[in-house]
Amino acid sequence: MCQYGTWDDPAPFEMDGYRAFSYTLANGVLIGPVLTWWYSLLRKRYPGSGMGPLVRRVAMDQFIFAPLIIPAFLS
Repeated sequence: MCQYGTWDDPAPFEMDGYRAFSYTLANGVLIGPVLTWWYSLLRKRYPGSGMGPLVRRVAMDQFIFAPLIIPAFLS
């Protein structure tokens, strides 16, 4: 939608209802609950608010979980 504010002669905006529905469904049913479970697991496994637990949680998230969840979200 941001593109429409920058073009001189924008094409009329048409919302793709199926695509919006599928992303809403995927986020509400799959991604949201899985991320809630994952982050609570990380907080239990690496408790604390110091730099050490933070680095461990970020590393686990980026190197283990992100390669699995991003393709699931995009498929």
